[in-house]
Amino acid sequence: MADDNDRWLHQIQGSRQLAATVSAMDDRDAYQELLNVDAHVTYTPRMLAAEQRARTELTHSFAIAEHSRMDHRIAAVDLTVVTAVCDGYSSEIAEAWGKASPKSVFAFFDARSLTVSLRRSPDCGLDLSHLAAHLGGAPRGRTSGAEDTPLRPAASSRSCDGASRKASRQ
Repeated sequence: MADDNDRWLHQIQGSRQLAATVSAMDDRDAYQELLNVDAHVTYTPRMLAAEQRARTELTHSFAIAEHSRMDHRIAAVDLTVVTAVCDGYSSEIAEAWGKASPKSVFAFFDARSLTVSLRRSPDCGLDLSHLAAHLGGAPRGRTSGAEDTPLRPAASSRSCDGASRKASRQ
């Protein structure tokens, strides 16, 4: 199941939910729970609480992203660059948005990790590694990112606060 989620295949039912549940737990608790999980991956009470926490966090991050989203159309190359602030879960947001936004690159400033995450829609063939390298980051297959960017101080002090306030009012 972990490999199914890590490679973003999502062909095994429940792999995405298990990954979100585990990520909402601290490392030691997650390890202990997974050591004792049965063959059917029946969630323990701790895992159920973490699953609910992950759902709440994901909903919050989507709200922040929606309120801060800006689409920048580049007609000359038939591409849309979508920028937004999120609070984790950039891959999940990009996956959802990519279904409705063809030929798009998504650049998320993640308020949780203070990093820039780059993603692309399934039909976009753009190599994100060049953009990531320019921002001081590294490629990771269809995704890329950067930790120490010129965007970090400005985005963390202005964009995140404003987007979070907007999302909280909803």
